[in-house]
Parts: sequence; structure tokens; C-alpha cells
Amino acid sequence: MNTRIKKINLFNFLEKIERVKLESERKKRIKNFEEFCEKLEETPIPDGYDEVESYRIINDYGFFVIRILKKDYDFFYYVIEPILDKKYSKYREEIVKRLEYVIPYTAELDNKLKVIEESYNRIIEALNLSLDDYHYYALLYYAMRDTILYGPITPLMKDRFLEDISC
Repeated sequence: MNTRIKKINLFNFLEKIERVKLESERKKRIKNFEEFCEKLEETPIPDGYDEVESYRIINDYGFFVIRILKKDYDFFYYVIEPILDKKYSKYREEIVKRLEYVIPYTAELDNKLKVIEESYNRIIEALNLSLDDYHYYALLYYAMRDTILYGPITPLMKDRFLEDISC
């Protein structure tokens, strides 16, 4: 009986260690995400334009920067999303293709986001990708954007300051 108590305590101890590891990893990922956000904000303004306003939009599914630019007497809505080169664009296509098979049929977006992120991590491992922080978050952003959100118009749909779109 004494041995059983020790086994249960050992199990609880191992479980606590696992929780501490997960919490540590989560904190590291948050710090790395903040660095990713700062790097994205450093994107230069196109030549010939003046910046009128700039703000970031961060939420559960990703991050992007909105800039309101002015050229002559016209204003432009400029969205800055992560930039991927050819190599990472191919990975993006493969990841999105694989994620299409795991998208849950639940109505709750929070559950879908969680499932997409977990599946994304498994796909990264399966493809044996070694990603730096920038590419990890950039690919995750596109994975969510292209599977369960609004695709290329996601920044427009998620910008709470944008009231109307007209042609």
C-alpha cells in the first residue's frame, strides 16, 4: 500500500513537471510573438507616401499592421502582413492543404483556433521544419487566415476601426 502511494505521488509529480514545461514554453512563445510583432511593424512605408496613422491588430488568430497613408490628396488603407519567400510559400500551401482535413465542424471559433494551432504544430513536426520565430508565426497566421477565417480580406473584416468599404 505504501508503494502505491509513492507511485501516485510520482505520477502527480511528473504531471506537475509537464505543466511547468508547458507554461514555460507558452511564456517563451509569447515573448517570441512580441518580437515577431515588432519586426512586422518595422516594415518601411512605400516611397512617395506619408503615414497618417498606424495601428496594430492582435488577437487569437494573428497579427497585422494597418497603416493609413496619404499621397497627394488621396488616402490609402495599407495592410502589412507577414512576407514569405518562395520556399516558405510552398510550406504555406502544404500546411493549408493538410489543415483542410482537420478543420473541425464546430460552430465555436475558439475551439477551431485551438484545433488548428495543435494540428499546425503536428504538421510542422511531420514536415521536419525547423522554423525561426518569424516564420513560425507567419505560417501560423496564414494557416488560420486561409482555413477558418476570411482569407485575404481577414484584416479588413477584423479591423474594428473600418466601418464601410466602397468601390
